[in-house]
Amino acid sequence: MSISISVDLELMWGFIGMGGGRFFLEDPSMGRDNVLWLLDELDRYEVPITFFTVGHLFLHPDEALNIIHPDLPQFRRKILSWDFYSQILGKKLYHAPDIIEEIKSRKMHEVGLHGFFHIPFNELTEEEARAEMELSMMASKMRNISPEGMAFPKNREGKLKILREYGISFVRGGSYSGRSRLSLARRLIRSSVSVEEGLTVIHSSYFLDTRGSFFTIPLLKMKIMRKRHVHFWFHPWNLYSGRGGLLDFLAYIRRLRNEKGLEILTLGEFSSKLIS
Repeated sequence: MSISISVDLELMWGFIGMGGGRFFLEDPSMGRDNVLWLLDELDRYEVPITFFTVGHLFLHPDEALNIIHPDLPQFRRKILSWDFYSQILGKKLYHAPDIIEEIKSRKMHEVGLHGFFHIPFNELTEEEARAEMELSMMASKMRNISPEGMAFPKNREGKLKILREYGISFVRGGSYSGRSRLSLARRLIRSSVSVEEGLTVIHSSYFLDTRGSFFTIPLLKMKIMRKRHVHFWFHPWNLYSGRGGLLDFLAYIRRLRNEKGLEILTLGEFSSKLIS
């Protein structure tokens, strides 16, 4: 039985979205502070996780200025507003190479992609999807990272073949909150992994409510009884609403690892085990 956890590092403190974008969660306590706290707790419990990161966050402002321009297809089709982007370029909310370096310094975590501007891939043309991937790969390599995994912005899958062209070998599939009995029952019998367009697609992704463990731990127990891999995810800003549920969860899986031999893996490690 194995478990994996991922955190979506979106444009954590500022958000560039569809239709020109908007400011989103600018309070640093929802962004950097939460990630730094999380890294310390993961060290304490010795739990490795996968960070899926929006490409823009890899960049210093001057680096972004050198590779982003209004002729990109995302701006030509007005999926994004260049006027809006030019106004926020250089603001600290939209750049986090310091956080990326801190994640790397902890040695045990994996960094994957989450798009470049956090645009749903099912709404992009092939040209736009390739532009997203080109920018993401370029930005990650500036931080000496060669990502092999991707989580789709807003969990909307698309353009799998293009991802494969850029060296992506696994993706995180859709997620369910499990709030309704019907959706939970369906998820418990659904296969957790599939292969599509040459990529490993990891399903059975559940939202980890960091406020409380009333759903998370019972679900994990069900998966253990069925000897199934299970994957949980959350955003850094979810920690703003509460941290007790996450701490209970980390303590529980550490105990299962020590007493029952539970494997705690990054998604890349899990994907590699399937292939080998």
